[in-house]
Amino acid sequence: MSAQGIITDQMKVVRSQLKSAEGEQANYDIFVSYFTEDATYQFSNFDVRCGRKAIRQIFNDLHPLVKGFSQVTIGHDIKRLDELGNKVFCEMYTLYFIDGEEKLRIPCFGVYTFEGDLIKSFKLFMDTSPLLFDTSKLIPFGKPYKGL
Repeated sequence: MSAQGIITDQMKVVRSQLKSAEGEQANYDIFVSYFTEDATYQFSNFDVRCGRKAIRQIFNDLHPLVKGFSQVTIGHDIKRLDELGNKVFCEMYTLYFIDGEEKLRIPCFGVYTFEGDLIKSFKLFMDTSPLLFDTSKLIPFGKPYKGL
C-alpha cells in the first residue's frame, strides 16, 4: 500500500503479477504476460533478460537452485508499494516454502516501470546468497543442494 493508503491500477498489476508466481498454482506464463513484448527483467545479479521468452526462461534457469527439495513454492509479503509517475516501488520479502513450511524469507526491493498498463522494466534487488548456500541442514531426507 502507498504511504497515502491509495492503491492505484499500476499497484494492482504488481500485486497480481506477484500473486501469479505464488504457491502450488504458480503460473509463470501468466507472470510473463504482464510484461510488454520487449520488456526487461533484472533478477538480482543475474543477467538482464530481454523479451517475454527470455524472461520466462529465467524460471527454468533458477530451478536447479532448489533441486533436491520435494516441493518448493514461493510467496511474497509486500510491506510497501509507492508510485511515482510510471514507476512502482515495491518493498517486500520473498518467501521460500519447502514442503509447505517457510524456510527462507529474503528481503527485496522491486522497481517496476510501466508502459501503458504493462510492465516495460522490472528490476528486483535481492541478496540471493541464501538460495545458494549448502542446504543439507534443511533437508532431512533426499539429496541436498550444495549451492553454486
